[in-house]
This record gives sequence, C-alpha cells and structure tokens, in this order.
Amino acid sequence: MRIDGTARPKWLLRALYWPAKLGQFSALLLVLSAFAYGVYESAATAYYLLRAEPVVGRVSSVESLGRVGGGYREELHFPTIEYHWPATSPDSRWIVGAVPRDDLRTGDRVQVWVLPGAPDMARQEMPLWWHLAVFILLLAGFFAGRQLIGRWYAFDAAFGRVSPIRPRRGDGMFQGPAGRRFVVFCGLPALLSVALYLYFVPYLMPNEFAYFFDRPGRLLHIAGARGGPPASGPLNRHERRLLAIPGLGDAVARDGFDRALRRIDHAALERYIAAIADPEIAFEVDMTRLPALLMARPTAILERLLDTGIEVPEAARREMLEIAERQHSEAKLRVLAAHGIRPETATR
Repeated sequence: MRIDGTARPKWLLRALYWPAKLGQFSALLLVLSAFAYGVYESAATAYYLLRAEPVVGRVSSVESLGRVGGGYREELHFPTIEYHWPATSPDSRWIVGAVPRDDLRTGDRVQVWVLPGAPDMARQEMPLWWHLAVFILLLAGFFAGRQLIGRWYAFDAAFGRVSPIRPRRGDGMFQGPAGRRFVVFCGLPALLSVALYLYFVPYLMPNEFAYFFDRPGRLLHIAGARGGPPASGPLNRHERRLLAIPGLGDAVARDGFDRALRRIDHAALERYIAAIADPEIAFEVDMTRLPALLMARPTAILERLLDTGIEVPEAARREMLEIAERQHSEAKLRVLAAHGIRPETATR
C-alpha cells in the first residue's frame, strides 16, 4: 500500500524494479568512481610533491585531435614533453600528455616531477583548473555517494521489496551480516578492477586508461614513451603487457599501427613491423582496412610490412593492385609482384 492508501500495480513494480535497480547501481558506480579518482589524483599529487624531484622539460610536439559533440567541433591539444633524468643525462625521456593543454606550444618549458627511483614515471606540473576539477570530483563523489548509499534500502522499500542486504534494526550501514554483504557486493568488483589495473597497466594513470574507449592506439604511444625497448625485442615491457590484455590488446595493436601509419611515424612503424614479424609478440594488424592508407605511404613501408609475411586477404590484394595501377607506380607494382600479389593471382 502507498502512504495515501492506494495500491500499487504489482505487475508494474515487477517490470520497473530491475531497470530502476540497474540505474541505481550505475549511478552509485559513477559517483564512487568520481570519488576514487579524486582520491587517487590527490594522493598522487601529494606523493610526487613529497618524493619527486623537479626538472625542466620542453614541449617537443603538440598533437591536435578533433572531437565532435553538441553540434560543434572542438580541437584538443595534447603535448608531448621531453625531459632528461638526471638533468645532465643525454638520454631523453617523454611524457605523452593525456590531459588537453591549450596553454602549451612546441618549445615551451614545463616543470616535470620525476621519481628518482622510477624516472619513467614522471608527471607534468598541472594548471590550477586541473587541481580545482579534482577537488570538485572528490567532494561531489563523496556527498553523492553518501546520499545514494544512505537511500539504498529505501529504494527497495519503494518497490515493495525487502533488500537481501537490509540491515537489522539498530545496525548501521556497514554493521552486522547485512553490512558485510553490502561491502562484499560493492567491494569485490572494485578490488577485482584494481587488481586487473595493477597487473596489466600499472604505468597508466586512470585518465590515460580512458583512451581504451576512444583512441586505443594512443595508449600504445603512451606505453612506448615509458622507457625504451629492451635489447631482446622491438617493444618494451609496458607495450607487451598492454597487448596481452584479453580482448583489448588486438584493438590497441590495430589502432596503434593505423595511428603510426597516418602520422608516418617511421620510428614507431619500424618497431611495430618488427613486432609483427616476431612470433613471440601477438601484434595483429587488420589488412582489410589498410590498403588505401598503406598505398599512400612510401614504398619502403609497404615493402617492409610485406617482408614480414603478413597474410593479405584477397579483397585487400585487389584493392592494392588497383591503387598501384591508378598511381602508375612501377615501384609499388614491383614490390607487390615480388610478394606474390599480381593481377593474375587476384581474382576479380
């Protein structure tokens, strides 16, 4: 019965309960994520201020990425900062910016905080608006989470249900058997997420990890800046760990190779092509979407990629031949023929 004495239709409550519950849980997850990120950034900033050493870095390049939303296009500028550690060392290290900075241009000097024991894990000095945003996330996540948790059981009561984690009379939110079940219900997924994060991408900050859902290839670029490749292989341990993530590693490899090909990043392409040829590295490239882009690049890149023995689907073979013929490129036709891609072998 409702407070005014009228009855609720039970079929309607049953139909709406689980969609509404999913919305409640999603809202709780969102605000707790905001709170956790605020705690992480605040703790990381304090840790670097206490333990890191400042050095002066230089903006070596600025990448402009377009984002369309709300009916308008926005240009975001991500700087790559070069620094040296120790400051007198000739070896360069890089911070690939994961936070857009419209105030930085190529050649600008930026203060960088470097951990002496882990010089690849450096942070650029962030502007005031960034610290204010983190503080707002921290407060908003805390108070919104407090309100949602406080009304968790009242939500079930509104649908005429008794929550299986409802506390006994006199128990607090996290006391008694119900409190323990609530902690398990919310805590285990959080602990599992943290464990997976620390195992696969401990070198990535949470805001960088978000590129998985937008531009996964940029993550490979960030991982490559966290220390040079070992002498035994073309990729460093961070890149290898990133490619080993089940279900996501393939997307990172494909998008990362596309990104390097579009930017004609010869250094990255050389390492990625060597990784394709290495049987110990699972570096997958989707040749069905590459022909047009690949044929617009220098012949040496095409030849180097085909030398790895990569499998080229029949549709891609036809497209590459057609493009080479339109370009009247004898050099590319010779490279294709040398790797078994000829007009007579490509079925029409």
